[in-house]
Amino acid sequence: MLTTKSLKSTFSILAGFVLVTNSLDVANAVTVFNNSQSSILKQNSQSYIGLRYRDVPRGLKDLGGWIVGNPQAGLEYAIAHIKKKNQNMLWFEILVSRDNRGKATFQVIDVLNLPKLNKLEQIGHGGSCLLNGVNDPEIVAIVKYQDTEYWRQITKAWRSNRNSGKFEEISPRNIACENPGWGV
Repeated sequence: MLTTKSLKSTFSILAGFVLVTNSLDVANAVTVFNNSQSSILKQNSQSYIGLRYRDVPRGLKDLGGWIVGNPQAGLEYAIAHIKKKNQNMLWFEILVSRDNRGKATFQVIDVLNLPKLNKLEQIGHGGSCLLNGVNDPEIVAIVKYQDTEYWRQITKAWRSNRNSGKFEEISPRNIACENPGWGV
């Protein structure tokens, strides 16, 4: 269902695209259009920050998640892998409450739009990643699949920083993530 806001946004992008194509070559126009699309995608995903939920909202698919750090150490942090159409996101969240049946309510504190993964790439996470040989539960990485105990070809990496409440891009150097299917 299109809203007035989404129609205005789409019209604005198209109008900008037409103006750009009249004044620039087509290659530059495509770049401007793609950057506009990326900007809108980022704005849409940022709108989830502050969301409190028990079940993910309609139109989104929950692909699983994991706890970040020690749940007994106070505030509980988690990461949820969420998909909306072709966009994969990670939601950095805190546990707000549990009902009498143990069902959790989370609040999203940051959103990371993942780049499109190719067939050989996966997400390393959930305490399975090491930095300089030491387990680091805050690290999330895009890894290239290898049939080895540890994936060492890391494409990108982020820290889900519990102090800042943000995903922070970090160097993929010295990161390895355990292959959960190795040896099975």
